[in-house]
Amino acid sequence: MMICVSTAFAAMAPGTASAETSPVPPRPAVKGIYVSANTAGSLTRFGQILNLLDRTELNAVVVDVKTDWGNVTFATDDPVVGEVGAVQPYIKDIAGFLETLRVHRVYRIARVVTFKDVPASTAHPDWAVADTGGGLWQDSNGMSWLDPYNHKAWEYLVGVASAAARAGFDEIQFDYVRFPTDGDLSTIRYPAKDGRSEQRVIADFLAYARQELRKDGVPVSADVFGLVTSFTDDMGIGQHLEDIAAAVDYVSPMLYPSHYTRGNLGIDNPNASPYQTVFRSLRDARRRLDSAGLTNQTTMRPWLQDFSMGYPYGPAEVRAEIQATADAGYDGWLLWNAANVYTDDALKVTSPGMDDPFALAPGEAGPDVSVALNHHLVTGFDPSAHPFLARTTGRTLVPLRAVAEAFGAQVDWDDATRTATATWNGRQVQIPLNGREAKVAGQTTRLDQTAVIWHDRTVVPLRFLAEAFGATVTWDGANGRVDVILDGATCTPGYCQN
Repeated sequence: MMICVSTAFAAMAPGTASAETSPVPPRPAVKGIYVSANTAGSLTRFGQILNLLDRTELNAVVVDVKTDWGNVTFATDDPVVGEVGAVQPYIKDIAGFLETLRVHRVYRIARVVTFKDVPASTAHPDWAVADTGGGLWQDSNGMSWLDPYNHKAWEYLVGVASAAARAGFDEIQFDYVRFPTDGDLSTIRYPAKDGRSEQRVIADFLAYARQELRKDGVPVSADVFGLVTSFTDDMGIGQHLEDIAAAVDYVSPMLYPSHYTRGNLGIDNPNASPYQTVFRSLRDARRRLDSAGLTNQTTMRPWLQDFSMGYPYGPAEVRAEIQATADAGYDGWLLWNAANVYTDDALKVTSPGMDDPFALAPGEAGPDVSVALNHHLVTGFDPSAHPFLARTTGRTLVPLRAVAEAFGAQVDWDDATRTATATWNGRQVQIPLNGREAKVAGQTTRLDQTAVIWHDRTVVPLRFLAEAFGATVTWDGANGRVDVILDGATCTPGYCQN
């Protein structure tokens, strides 16, 4: 396997990273399933899920890190989470859990239930939705909620999400990112309410969360009701499609046909018409995103139904939903089953490595870039892997093998751990695919850019690699050229030209 390398320039000093753009490129074709905290914490159930992931086209999981009740499912040293007392460590070894998923080529999404939160609202009633009769307001299930207007509640929720990102999750997905819908809504009081509309508050929260989580290098997605794709208002809960799409990287409408009533979308019985229900919903969404100029900024990644409620769902029904998603022009989707029991026969069987979720999106390839080592132009690149500037991140992606071998380094790949190792002058650098931490001479260091797949090659951060070997890196923007200066390195014959 050829190893590739990336670095960030774009008017930044060497070694710095911009907080304005996420250092994690967008992921194509994420095909995932929901995994509860109980399943994630069970060796037997987790093993069954891994087996399903290994055998099928599935390449992603959405894991509870903050549950519907409000419990945080892994140990964290975040002081606010600790003070709230929300930690219930169903996932006892979060590092081992995430590393296992990484090695199995699984994209890891952290599900953070947002404003429905009993522990935080109980510990901090000043953050919570109040009842006009006094005390905390509760929904029909006896659950209390955080006040969506309250910025302290925002900070807490983003703190939980940031802890998940630092633990190693690849993406944060906010669920219940809305105002309450059931219970006695006439007695609700929002203590922090200001002049903003509900739809503006939800969009503002998501924009704030994305801005803060870019510092952790993770994209942000949001779950919304299915009818949000077709209703042009905010449905009275603050979920307006265009506003939310402008604030996140992915929108995941919950397109469960069982949750639509007869006549919705012009369909007599949506539950018995999975293809039409999903297709018409996503068709409406695409038209609206196109009209708003948001198609290239965000994308739809729907939740699809893999359970029976009022109508039997089997392989044909689940596959119809997946096909409808593709026919509407979207290649990513997520399957929901609360019990985490999924329909194997609805899923394609694939070989290891297919549909790798850690691949750069095709649209990431920008202008070509040239690379020089000690003022010698590196030319030993495969024609299909010429250095280029990534559009989203502004990082230059370069084939490592050509660069490393140009100055005499050795490059090895361990497929079992998906780790690239480069050795030069007795110094070794180990960079795992999509791992947040690398090792330099045995010492662990955190990456601001993870290694990812590009055209069946692994790309890793050049600035980190070069500086690990003692090099300096500069960017000649006028000529679109990267200069790597490494004392003691001599360009290997056949790799460079003057």
